[in-house]
Amino acid sequence: MCGQSWIDGATRWIWWQRAGLFRCASDALAVQTWGADGVDRAEVSRLFRREVEPLMLQARGWEALHGSAVAGARGAVAFCGTSGSGKSTMAYALSRRGRRHLADDHLVLSVDDDRVHLCPRSFEASLRPLSAMHFGSPNISAREDHAEEPVRLSALVLLSQSVSLPSDYAIDQVEPAAAFAEVLPHAHCFDPADPVETARLTDHYLTLCDIVPVYRVLYRPSFDRIEPLLDAVQALG
Repeated sequence: MCGQSWIDGATRWIWWQRAGLFRCASDALAVQTWGADGVDRAEVSRLFRREVEPLMLQARGWEALHGSAVAGARGAVAFCGTSGSGKSTMAYALSRRGRRHLADDHLVLSVDDDRVHLCPRSFEASLRPLSAMHFGSPNISAREDHAEEPVRLSALVLLSQSVSLPSDYAIDQVEPAAAFAEVLPHAHCFDPADPVETARLTDHYLTLCDIVPVYRVLYRPSFDRIEPLLDAVQALG
C-alpha cells in the first residue's frame, strides 16, 4: 500500500508512505503537510504534485483518472489501461507527431451536465526503458502546464495488448453502459467508504460515459508497427 486517504468531517486527510501526511479543509485551498522522516522537502513537493494532488482535487469535486492524454483535433484524447498497457508510450509518441502532451499517469477532470474537461497540471512524463530506448528519449522529462486552460475531453481510449492478435490492432466504440463498467476501475476515489463521495463519483462517470465517446483499442505490441496504430488512434480525436 502506498497511502491511505479518509474524510473526517470537513477535513480531508492523506497519508502517503514515501512523502508524509497531508491535510486540507473542504473550504480551503491550502494543504498542510508533515513530511515523512528522512524525506527532503523537494521530494515531498514532487510526490505531492504527482500522487497526492489529484486525490485532493477529487475530494474537492473534480475527478481523477489513472491515464495519460494529448490534445487532439477536437479536444483532449485520454488513454486508460492497466499498468504496462502503453498509456504513456501512446501519449508520448503522439506528442512527437505534434500533439500537445497534456497529462501523464493522472488525469484531473471537471464534469458538468453536458461537458467534460481535462484540467492540465504540471507533470512528469515517464517512459518504460524499452519505450525510452525506441524513441531515443530520456526516461523522465518535466513539464509545466499550470497556465493552460481546461481542454474539452473529446475521446477516451481504453488500451490493452495481445501478442496473439492476428492484425496489428482492433478498435471498437463502447456503448455507454459497458463503458461505465470498463472506465470505473481506472478512477481514483478519495474515500470509497463515504457514500457522498461514491455517489458523486458514480454520477460523474455515468455522465462522462454518456457524452464522451469511449473506444477499446486492442493492439499487438510491436514498435515496428506502431505508426499505423498511431494513425488510427489519432483519427479518434
